Amino acid sequence: MPQALLVPLLLVLFSTAQAAPPPDPAAPPFDDPSAVRLEDYLPAGSPHDDAVPRPADVLGHEIGAAHARHDLVVAWFRALAQASDRVHVEEIGRTHEGRPQIVAYVSAPAHIDALDARREAHLANAPGAQLFTWHGYSVHGNEASGLQASMVVAWHLASSTDPEVLAWLDEAVILIDPSINPDGYGRYASWANQSAGRMPVADPDHRSRAEPWPGGRTNHYYFDLNRDWLLLQHPESRNRVAFLRAHRPHVMTDHHEMGADNTFFFQPGVATRWHPDIPEANRSLTAALAEYHAAAFDGAGRLYYDGESFDDFYPGKGSTWPDLQGTVGILFEQAGVRGDARDTAQGRITFPMAIHNHVLVSLSTIRGAVALREELKAYRRDHDAGAFVPDDLPAAWIFDDGGDPGRAAAMIEVLEGQGLEVFGVREPLRAGTLDFPADRSWLVPLQGPSAALADALFETMTEFGDSTFYDVSAWSLPHAFGVRAAPVARLPPVAALDPALRPVRPTGVVGAADAVAWILPWDDFAAPGALHRLQRAGVRTRVATEPFAVPVDGEVRSFERGAVVVHAADVPAGPGRPAERLASILGDAGLLVGVDSAYGGAGVDLGSPRVRPLTRS
Repeated sequence: MPQALLVPLLLVLFSTAQAAPPPDPAAPPFDDPSAVRLEDYLPAGSPHDDAVPRPADVLGHEIGAAHARHDLVVAWFRALAQASDRVHVEEIGRTHEGRPQIVAYVSAPAHIDALDARREAHLANAPGAQLFTWHGYSVHGNEASGLQASMVVAWHLASSTDPEVLAWLDEAVILIDPSINPDGYGRYASWANQSAGRMPVADPDHRSRAEPWPGGRTNHYYFDLNRDWLLLQHPESRNRVAFLRAHRPHVMTDHHEMGADNTFFFQPGVATRWHPDIPEANRSLTAALAEYHAAAFDGAGRLYYDGESFDDFYPGKGSTWPDLQGTVGILFEQAGVRGDARDTAQGRITFPMAIHNHVLVSLSTIRGAVALREELKAYRRDHDAGAFVPDDLPAAWIFDDGGDPGRAAAMIEVLEGQGLEVFGVREPLRAGTLDFPADRSWLVPLQGPSAALADALFETMTEFGDSTFYDVSAWSLPHAFGVRAAPVARLPPVAALDPALRPVRPTGVVGAADAVAWILPWDDFAAPGALHRLQRAGVRTRVATEPFAVPVDGEVRSFERGAVVVHAADVPAGPGRPAERLASILGDAGLLVGVDSAYGGAGVDLGSPRVRPLTRS
């Protein structure tokens, strides 16, 4: 290479090597978690009423300087409601660990004073009724930036004197659920605070990002509550869904964290992975709100994306469950920090920066929803009028008890928890190739605005247009509960339906009072709970690993492998016969069948080595 060209080339390479790296996403004032003030999270120059209590007054630290304890978060929200006529706090239930689940209503004082009337007008789609929005944070407890943001948003709405904010409060009732998963968050906040030091450590391998199992993602029983919106197996979900069914917000937001090397995601998600019963109008409104999120991030100089990674397919998640019910659900995903600061492929991010991003989209949601309020209200009216019910739905779904009334009872509890009508069938009914018996079958009509949700609970999808799932792809309730189900093309006569018919689940101790042993059939839906009661009371239990048959009231009865065996000698000593003591222990938790002899009519005997002792876990 000629020397005349070599020198300029070296100068270019040297200048490139010396060029400053692009700025980190966590630019001042969000680069130092210990120095961020409450006002830093909010629009510059936004005026506030200093008389409204700040989170730090109760937490003992500024937002983002530590992970706020859940009990102090609840205490601050209650103090806010006590001090501000714009805020009302309601406890909607308790978690497994007894932590309160709260929701804060924030609106103009006149609306707070007449919440019941405002809610009734809203539910009736009355002209001039207020818009309702719900903002849910940190369903995964270790995705903690959302919970902190909820306090910033609530304080801003309660204390701001900005005309725009006052206009929002006049037009809308804003519902804030600061912690969807209080038990998981409490577990994580304790870990994060214990792992923190005076100086933030951004090393991805730092201890704060190595939670011991099970971590804070799940609830007390290690269940992912963001997969429980349909199944309603935990009190947190049942309490929340009951509240939301009673309020039916026009917009619901679901604030999460994702992999650290990403930026920020908001919906719409992947276009080919939507549940087919979600109306196109819902997607259009989601896209319209996305423009407000994009403007907020552009103004803050932050990167973001949509249309990728996440989907709206499984209706048991917080951002999809609303989409089948006349509500626009929106998922937000912030790059996860898991601590004070973290080095990522995008640069250094910090806990305050993540909080700020959730504040940005919380406010952009309210701004967009208020601006689009007439469109959102029209969408709700159309939904409630049945305009979006798919044309190809059956008239109803029918299901039986699967041979176990306990299964049907548990399934009906879920269906009614979702606000669906369930009717008992008093006459035999044939649906497709299946015959459903009278008094042991139930029917769910697919009529009105809940038709799509009801169908989503029963359908079994066997085709999918995309080659990728985000995660859950099958959720059919009949398969989950082990019952038979079929679509019904035409509703039976009204006389054949009984809204009061419910499964009768046999419970207690049956058979001869002087039985030599008792059998707990394992195909009984209540059997696990019954076994737990027996073991907790000190009853020795065994499990049959092979099928067997024994005499019951003089007739041979067969039992499948897995049946639990309790011999008379296994019952702790006490007053009365063993059967009476077992009945007292069991209550209505399950069914014990007394047998006349441990000598099997077929299969193994009850004293066989293949009837193995069980130990209490």
